[in-house]
Amino acid sequence: AVGLTFASFGSGFLSNPPVGSFIRFGFCFALGMVAYKFRAIITLRWSVAGGLLALAFLVNGTPAGNVAFAVSFAYAALVLGSTRIPRVTQFTSRTDLSFGLYIYARPIQQLVLVSAGPAIPVWVHLTISLVITLLFATLSWRLVEKPALSLKSRLKRSADNPASNRVPGSVPNRV
Repeated sequence: AVGLTFASFGSGFLSNPPVGSFIRFGFCFALGMVAYKFRAIITLRWSVAGGLLALAFLVNGTPAGNVAFAVSFAYAALVLGSTRIPRVTQFTSRTDLSFGLYIYARPIQQLVLVSAGPAIPVWVHLTISLVITLLFATLSWRLVEKPALSLKSRLKRSADNPASNRVPGSVPNRV
């Protein structure tokens, strides 16, 4: 996988958009699988993340740089995701915007790109997209997801109590 990833950043058949993208995304997906498989022994430290990012910058511009960036950003994302930040933890214990961010991010990014055009700087595009996506994710959480999740406990209670599942006026089956 690493060899194919190196080759996909070069020229030729492997660098064509469908094949090269498939290999690069496949490599990143494989990184996630490996991280999950070895989650018990992977130590997450900011110092290691910084070292990996520094290494990626040192080998930037080479096929090794692309692989190093993928590995270092994946590791840094794991470190950031496992870091407890009190205000963030307090917010995320009551609110889960992850599904809304996942669902709405790409369509909103595309809409901003089509509306504003490619002339706007990338950071402006990302900022506008992030703000709008957060708004949609928050609305989705408050109006759809949280109410739907509250039904889960009611459904579980009714499944646990067979008497509540009977239709009013019906006679139980006796064999």
